[in-house]
Amino acid sequence: MKTMTITDPEGAGGLTLDPGWDRALRERADNRPTSRQASPPEDAEAAPPPRSISLYALLRGIGAVLIVAAFVMILFQGWRDGDALTRGTLLLAQTLALTLAGFGSGHLLHEPRGARLFIALALAVAPVAFAFLGAVTYPHLAAEPVAPSGLVPSDWLLAGTAMEPQTALVFTAVALVLLVLAVRIDFLVMARRSSGVLTMLYLLANLALLVPSRAEAVIAPMLLVLALLLGIAVIRQQRRDATLTTTEGLFARLVLALPLLVMAGRSLWLYAPDQVFFTSLALLGYLGSRLALVGLAPGRRGSRLIETAAVLLAALTAWFAFRTLAGLHWVADPVSLPVAAGILGLLLADLSRIGSPRTEAYRSAAATAMAIAMMLDLVLHGGIALASVTLAVGIAVLAYGYMARRGTVFAAGILCAVFGLLVTVHTTMVSFSIAGWTILVLVGIATIIAGSALERCGFRARSAVAQWSRRFGRGAA
Repeated sequence: MKTMTITDPEGAGGLTLDPGWDRALRERADNRPTSRQASPPEDAEAAPPPRSISLYALLRGIGAVLIVAAFVMILFQGWRDGDALTRGTLLLAQTLALTLAGFGSGHLLHEPRGARLFIALALAVAPVAFAFLGAVTYPHLAAEPVAPSGLVPSDWLLAGTAMEPQTALVFTAVALVLLVLAVRIDFLVMARRSSGVLTMLYLLANLALLVPSRAEAVIAPMLLVLALLLGIAVIRQQRRDATLTTTEGLFARLVLALPLLVMAGRSLWLYAPDQVFFTSLALLGYLGSRLALVGLAPGRRGSRLIETAAVLLAALTAWFAFRTLAGLHWVADPVSLPVAAGILGLLLADLSRIGSPRTEAYRSAAATAMAIAMMLDLVLHGGIALASVTLAVGIAVLAYGYMARRGTVFAAGILCAVFGLLVTVHTTMVSFSIAGWTILVLVGIATIIAGSALERCGFRARSAVAQWSRRFGRGAA
């Protein structure tokens, strides 16, 4: 009687099943010349590798695209035939059939590439099944009222065809058991050494799709927390398991983000999300780009593109944060722009810590953006309090520009500080009051202290303050 066991003799994280899966590979290995057999001379001309795509790869690619498209259509088009139990059973059967097809392709056809493709597709479409289970239980466990419409939002079920509560819970429990087993087996195939950790992380992300709430106040924080948890855990596991750098390991890491994408797509497609959700979504994209940069070498192909995407997503996060704050009636108007500029500055400063050759450029951009935002905010709203804050920010920016030898940043800091000082003095003279006079004195004291601290730090870091112009010239060059 034949036995089928999963083995990984070389620890490459790939799929090898005995006796059938790697029979073709072992036959090829048996045909290689041994030390006793004659081997071709070293200077023999090697045959050039084929440059055209093989028919086998083309057919596998077309099949994969069709399967993925079918499951995507389930999410965004839905099924109109049959009741909820029938649709759920068919979806679950098709999801599990991909795992069985992987084993059949390897054991019967002895073709490991097709087997791995089926297993990868089974992992990729699993979030669709979990999302459907969340739709099945949502009408019965929802924390907020479900909108009565022809197509109930977020559950892909026609009104009037939802399961009964007992049927829905039993179906969900059985489906979860089968999906957990399938996910566990799939990760054993794709990344055996890290299968336990990856299985738990993937199930955690998918189970979030079953949370009976569609409110942005719940979904947005959950997306951010899951993204941080998955990213940190994957980075730590990659340091322990070198096989995660293989093609199968890379897919096993990337597939963890699919449940989060389905959750975000569900809110975008079936709801009218507010600015808070878009802010969280942009921040989620930035975190994903940053985590991807951590796993890539600075000079590796694609790192520059991902880094550019991270900068754009940081700007989008700041923009949506500004829109969110501007729409809140309990937030003062002068607060929105500085807070948004501060968010952009923090994200750029965080991006400068990944070892990029543009580290100083990111920090300089963060400081300059903060100075420009404060001056613009002061022009729009005015006021002695805002002018004092602008002066303080300008002093901080020029101090950083001096220490970092950045002439542009130093100039932006001087403009911001002088502008804030002039507005402060002018406002105090026009409408003199005890409060204005007190602020003016405090600003003067703070300016003197800042100058003394800057001079002390400057002498510690450099030979003399008199050489500041020459240093700026070197920094600009």
